Amino acid sequence: MLSYLTLDLVTSDAVERTREHRASLDQKLRFEDELRSENRRLRFLVETLQRTDALDEKIAREEANLVAPGDLVFVFPSPVGGR
Repeated sequence: MLSYLTLDLVTSDAVERTREHRASLDQKLRFEDELRSENRRLRFLVETLQRTDALDEKIAREEANLVAPGDLVFVFPSPVGGR
């Protein structure tokens, strides 16, 4: 009778610990999913900002004739007759 009682206590304890470990694992997996989702969102944001910066620079160079610091600028005289 004592051996059955001991086995039952050990088994019950093991089952409870297994449930706790599973709950902990589930929580960590949910957190990992949240982090992956946040990483995707941030990657998209970075890519969007990089495209926006590149577009802003293109407009500044082509439409406003601006140059970036350190750029080497060549100025050619206009040909005679405006050609």
